[in-house]
Amino acid sequence: SHVSRMNKRKHQAAVTMAMFTALFLACNLPVLLNYIMWFLNKLLYGPMYGTMYGPLYNHPFLAYYSWLLCDIVCTVLNAVFNPILYFSRMKSLRIWVRTRGAARSSPNKRPTLSTNVRSELSPS
Repeated sequence: SHVSRMNKRKHQAAVTMAMFTALFLACNLPVLLNYIMWFLNKLLYGPMYGTMYGPLYNHPFLAYYSWLLCDIVCTVLNAVFNPILYFSRMKSLRIWVRTRGAARSSPNKRPTLSTNVRSELSPS
């Protein structure tokens, strides 16, 4: 029935949003933890050591590479996994990519990305 199809779509949308949120948190949690560690380290140990960093960030790995890994690598990983997640969750996008490759052989047929709800709900 129409109601069960709408509930199924709402459930799928909620699952997709939860997946994107989990991906975002997984990729950005190391960044947040690194900032918290840096702040607490500076607040607690900075005045004692007379430096800006304190004992934890005096080690070259944590002072330089932790920022590189967190701020750059984690952000890039999020940017890499987002399109993969979109592709795996959106049937219309998969169909559009598949038909786009087939349309290259016939120049008269131009594929478009459909947002038609009925085409996604029809059995394949």
